[in-house]
Amino acid sequence: MKKYSFIFSIMGIVGLVWIIFGNHSDAASIEELSLLQIAQTVQDENILIQEWSVHARENLENLQTFAEVKAYTEDMKKSFTDWNWSVTKESQERYEVIGTLKKNDLTETIKILSTDTKDNVQTYVIYEAKGAGYKGSIQESIGEYMKSQMSDIFTKKPNIFSCIIGHYDGNMRESMLEQMNGLLSTFNAKEIEALEEEQFISTSAYSPMFKESVTTDGKDMNLQIGLRKEGLGAKTTIVIGTPIITIEY
Repeated sequence: MKKYSFIFSIMGIVGLVWIIFGNHSDAASIEELSLLQIAQTVQDENILIQEWSVHARENLENLQTFAEVKAYTEDMKKSFTDWNWSVTKESQERYEVIGTLKKNDLTETIKILSTDTKDNVQTYVIYEAKGAGYKGSIQESIGEYMKSQMSDIFTKKPNIFSCIIGHYDGNMRESMLEQMNGLLSTFNAKEIEALEEEQFISTSAYSPMFKESVTTDGKDMNLQIGLRKEGLGAKTTIVIGTPIITIEY
């Protein structure tokens, strides 16, 4: 149960801050991917990256009807002809389309989500990229590729979320609290709020390393770190996200 409570605790924070971020944050620049900055920082601390993800979204305020959304979807399909496209939901209240592309260790998705709120139609286009491992210069190339993709997908500056999952290379004798304090110091981050239990710790903080931020309880926050350990002698799983963690594990 503690394993699952960690997931729910992190995702609960994500859900709350997601709403705040969607309404009040400054959009990140496509010219900058915080993923590369996070990855370089944690690798300098001998952390092995197992998985990573980039999640970007934009509110398409100019689309007022489902007919306009469908026309936009057809244009998107023409621009990304190599992708596999499917309508995942279509009703009077909701229209959802997803496109997918998988090449080697990189999986990409484009989601078009539209909801009729009676007052108007709210539509978002979401781009997600996920990969396994992290290989220095190769990842730099993937980063440039993702920025090019986002430039083709979004008309404005999207909200961008970056996350990594990893663990320390080798056995660490430090407690999870000491590991957390070490990571906060590495990112030059100030803790905003934290949750601590026997097998996990999660912290929300602010670091000057990242431009994006969200506001929670009147304080700016742009970094979330989660540590989880299962059993004695087990490796500590590390999850880091900016400005929030958006992946479940």
